[in-house]
Amino acid sequence: MVGASNQWSMPVCKWNKSDGRIMTSLFERLNDNEIILLDGGVSTEIQKRGVAMDSDVWSGLAHKSHPEVVLQVHEDYIRAGAQVITANTYSTARHVLESIDMGGEVRAFNTEAVQLAKEARDNSAKHETWIAGSMSSMAPFTSQQEVAAGEKVAQNYQELAEIIAEAGVDLIITEMMRDAENANLVIEAALSTGLPVWIGYSAMMSDDGKSVQTWHWKNSLPSVNFEELKWLQPGLSWSPDSKKIVIAAKAGKGDVLHIIDVKTRKSQKIELEMDGVFSAAWSPKGDEIAFVGHVGSSSDIYIYDVNKRTTRKITDDIFSDSYPSWNPLGTQIVFVSDRGEYVNGEFNSKMVEHNYSQTDIYTVNVNTMQIERITATDHNESHPIWANTKNSL
Repeated sequence: MVGASNQWSMPVCKWNKSDGRIMTSLFERLNDNEIILLDGGVSTEIQKRGVAMDSDVWSGLAHKSHPEVVLQVHEDYIRAGAQVITANTYSTARHVLESIDMGGEVRAFNTEAVQLAKEARDNSAKHETWIAGSMSSMAPFTSQQEVAAGEKVAQNYQELAEIIAEAGVDLIITEMMRDAENANLVIEAALSTGLPVWIGYSAMMSDDGKSVQTWHWKNSLPSVNFEELKWLQPGLSWSPDSKKIVIAAKAGKGDVLHIIDVKTRKSQKIELEMDGVFSAAWSPKGDEIAFVGHVGSSSDIYIYDVNKRTTRKITDDIFSDSYPSWNPLGTQIVFVSDRGEYVNGEFNSKMVEHNYSQTDIYTVNVNTMQIERITATDHNESHPIWANTKNSL
């Protein structure tokens, strides 16, 4: 299998009974086999809303550069029913921030991230909600290392755990633990705070398709020259004849599409002058690929013509469009957008006056560019898929 499409995580809960804080109710719920609903991806949701990810620290700068977006993401997850929301501290350990010469601001970075999550809870929570601090073994993205390494790494993990605990998180989630040495360092640092610790283990299938191994996301595709796989939102899609796949990947300051021949494993790199490329979807006829392109603050649907090697823009406005899926005839694309009643993108007011947290499903005719609204509910719709055999979603 390719990349991270076969990656998963297993949550584990540890509890320090000497801690008599408000987590008691969460612990009792877990003991009673109740389901606790966590939020979804924080970094990818921030990115989907138009915030560019840093080439070294991923989403670590987001709550500095776009605090209003991060706050909105937390609030939307709470409104959607999440009982645990995760502060944006996944990639803000000292050794990661040092890659952009900001290691000295590690306390401020992480304290502000936790404060934003707490503010979101104060603003939006109508049910009991807990704040989790995130810890990972992530190395700077431009590093060749799968996980952080060096003499001071353990000290940095301890520092991060203490900072987010002091900032007021209710628990710590160690995310994507995938190697024994670093995982132990991260987990031990988290446990030393006395807070409850949840552990996410990440793994992948070996090449034999039978055994499980540590997930190597940077080196999982040695035969294809990926600089950085879009491992959280690759948008992998098969061609109609099942001979090729298309996937988004990082390339320098922008993104590219890779078309990979499954049999020969040869790759064709499609360079696009965009800040981000996501959610590639092959058309039923096999001659076009729809994808989401980020340029500046805009997020629109594009189509790449495989034969002509040209790109055309299908939606073109200030709203964020995502998750394209083709109808069986290849004449329409269904997608998700925050455009609300402004179906054709005509919006003359300020964006802050629009409820961009509400998402609905729309279709667009790829020939006429005519957009039609499909849903108009109080819920947030996402990931629409067109049925292969009939005109239904």
